[in-house]
Amino acid sequence: MCGIAGMVSTGDAVMGLFCLGYKQQHRSHRSAGMVVWDADECRYLPVKGMGNFTEIFTREKLAYLHGNIGIAHVRWATHGELSAKNIHPLAFLFRGKRGYIVHNGEISCRNGLEEQFRNYQPEVSADTKFIAGLIETAPTTDFLSALQYAFSVIKGTYSLLILYDNAVYAVRDVTGNRPLFMGGWQENSVCFASESSALVCLGLRPRDMREVAPGEMVVVRGSDLSVESHSIAAPPDIPRALRFCMIELLYSMYPTTIVLGRTVRSIRERLGYELGARYRPPADIVVGVPDSGVSAGIGYSAATGIPYVQGIIRYHQSGRIFYHAVDERAERYRLKYDADFEALRDRRVVLVDDTLFASDTIRNVITICVEAGAREIHVAIPSPMITRPCYYGTPTSSDHRRLIARDYGGDLEAIRTDINRTVGGRLGSLAFLTLEEAKRAIVATPPVLSGYGAIGTDNFCDACFLGGRRHIPVDVD
Repeated sequence: MCGIAGMVSTGDAVMGLFCLGYKQQHRSHRSAGMVVWDADECRYLPVKGMGNFTEIFTREKLAYLHGNIGIAHVRWATHGELSAKNIHPLAFLFRGKRGYIVHNGEISCRNGLEEQFRNYQPEVSADTKFIAGLIETAPTTDFLSALQYAFSVIKGTYSLLILYDNAVYAVRDVTGNRPLFMGGWQENSVCFASESSALVCLGLRPRDMREVAPGEMVVVRGSDLSVESHSIAAPPDIPRALRFCMIELLYSMYPTTIVLGRTVRSIRERLGYELGARYRPPADIVVGVPDSGVSAGIGYSAATGIPYVQGIIRYHQSGRIFYHAVDERAERYRLKYDADFEALRDRRVVLVDDTLFASDTIRNVITICVEAGAREIHVAIPSPMITRPCYYGTPTSSDHRRLIARDYGGDLEAIRTDINRTVGGRLGSLAFLTLEEAKRAIVATPPVLSGYGAIGTDNFCDACFLGGRRHIPVDVD
């Protein structure tokens, strides 16, 4: 669950890349990097660091960077430790020329590659290095052919940006599991990002952008901004069919991003509405857990007729707790969430949160509501139960031993009982959407953009709900 950005421009690209990275900090705040090509001095200028994007790219660092073409990254470590040596962009060499790569996704078949590239960049443990190694060792002198060779071998999910020889290569695997958008800015640049909402900060509108298609490679040359589109190779045992990550829609993506022709906000509202249509406990108010639970809470309120109230407010300088190590999270909940005592006092509350992983967040939010005077708490989760780790790029695997739905085999009452042990028995009821209900809700969400093909309930990756080896082969534990 990383964020990637790229820009090819007739002018300087640094501030554009900064804006794209800035607007994707919700995708990670653990490490970040950027590299630009300085054509005047014929050299790459890389800057990397541990921490949030804006902490790393200070005014001084931005003054150092200059060039008309570059790529950037914010990293959450799904494979490979969170350390300076794994910060993207990662470098590679092809026929004596240096290049750089940024990656969102995860290589799910790694055992053979780990043996093959045992001595390749041994200090790097991020799985992106296998893509770089395959490019370097491809049996060809043509770079496009080398990329095709790598994609014919790699099994996993990827949205990639590759900077090489004054061009950016934007690639999305044949399942389209991870998002990637492109757009034209002021007729003098081409931009890429993991979120369409990031492109908007450069002045683009939906009509100026599109998704890079599953199995597509877009090449933009820095010399003349020419754009080429190619179909990529894929291993024969990976079907060329859209399998978009449901967790991106439920949790990761920014609400104003438009994906699959639909706004993320409207998808979440529809999910909340669907749950409200069949689950209505006795309650006085609905409260969405900020931020990604808010839209679902509004939809839930519309379906039930229970008034929506902003009873919990997020302190926006707190960031996402999920990105912190498990043992660092406990003290951060009270820094992040503030209760509105007037709104909650003596009320029966339906808390609507986006998903339920380990249950730490909902336990702490319940406690905060009870301490603010809430009389009774019910929890509505407009998502299926997450019962399996993800091998395709969503960081559930680092917490997979703590997935509460898996711990109790999906037993709803056992999950509620476990949560009640730490919230003083104040959780009156708990409900989830089923997987099919969630899929149907997403498909039924009206699109806001034309030109997108019809999607069906089989176009989503559901591995974290049903088992993490469903769509792409996996050979790791």
